[in-house]
Amino acid sequence: MLTAVREAVLDAWAVLQPVECAGCGEPDRGICDRCRTQLRARVRPREIPGLDVPVFAATDYDGVVRSLLLAGKEEGRTDALRTLAPLLATAIGSAVADLDPTAGPVELAWIPSTRAAIRRRGFDPVLVMIRAARLPCSRVLTVSGMVQQKRLGRDARADAAVGRMRSRGRLDGRRFLLVDDVVTTGATISAAVAAIRLGGGRVCAVCCLGTVTLRYPTRDTGAAGH
Repeated sequence: MLTAVREAVLDAWAVLQPVECAGCGEPDRGICDRCRTQLRARVRPREIPGLDVPVFAATDYDGVVRSLLLAGKEEGRTDALRTLAPLLATAIGSAVADLDPTAGPVELAWIPSTRAAIRRRGFDPVLVMIRAARLPCSRVLTVSGMVQQKRLGRDARADAAVGRMRSRGRLDGRRFLLVDDVVTTGATISAAVAAIRLGGGRVCAVCCLGTVTLRYPTRDTGAAGH
């Protein structure tokens, strides 16, 4: 009966507010059941050259995950971002489980969008997912003037990130799990880790929704910048 009621409510809402699935384009559904069943976490660690911090990714950045994240970032579909929140929370949970429980408290911190991106979208995608997962987080970073990175290779991404991220005040003695949406070359998270360290803090691990394996340095992955 609950399933029948849910379907009836969705059908009624589709008449009032027609939408299509952000994952596959099926009409009259926000996120269809078929796409939801494909959202399974496969948390795996990833090593980033030059970064001495473990990276926990919930899954690969492809398929339905990629479609939902792009719908959120490019089409304003915050419902798609909220649907991805449990995957991100799973990666965060894996990172927490890997920590030494006697080392003291740890805070979540995220890599924020630029002010220009927030003005354009009206929200910060990573923060939407963290809040949808009902996780507390600390705003400790500011980003300014980040260029679009999706068509840049590894070296160009690193150059673009240098000097554009900084901590918001001193962070002495504080420990963080750093959260981002997609890790491609690792340039952005490396810059964020450096900024937190420069502020006196420590990054214990990085957590992300998905990772991209670059076969070609300048390939357009679709993992748009913040």
